[in-house]
Amino acid sequence: MRVEARVIRIHAQQTFVRVGPQAGCGRCDEAGGCRSDMLGQIFGSRCREYEVENLADAKPGHEVIVEIADGAALRAALLAYVLPLSLLFAGATLGWSVSGSESSVIVGSVLGLVCSILLLWGMRRRLSAGRMRPRLVEILEPK
Repeated sequence: MRVEARVIRIHAQQTFVRVGPQAGCGRCDEAGGCRSDMLGQIFGSRCREYEVENLADAKPGHEVIVEIADGAALRAALLAYVLPLSLLFAGATLGWSVSGSESSVIVGSVLGLVCSILLLWGMRRRLSAGRMRPRLVEILEPK
């Protein structure tokens, strides 16, 4: 996925871009599109800032193209939603199998959720340095 953005600042080898509310894959109204633009319309359109890998040596003020690897959004969604829910349900099941009481199900659910948070927290460096990290790949010509 490629999206237009503007470089807003560079600080200690970190490049930050601002992506406007129109950003997305462009498949919002197509069959199979995720329609995530509807959430932006409901909750209000906001510009967002992201740290990106600067492969094009862009400077603050440049209009640029930011690229995210194919499938990275799906992998991020799976990690953010499916992993915590899976561990929450696994914890609830384990709690039920231990004593069969409601309190043990609640404790197991909370422990499963806490484990998923700790697991994701431990994976954050590897994930942010890998293929899921957005890259600034091109500087656009001034219009």
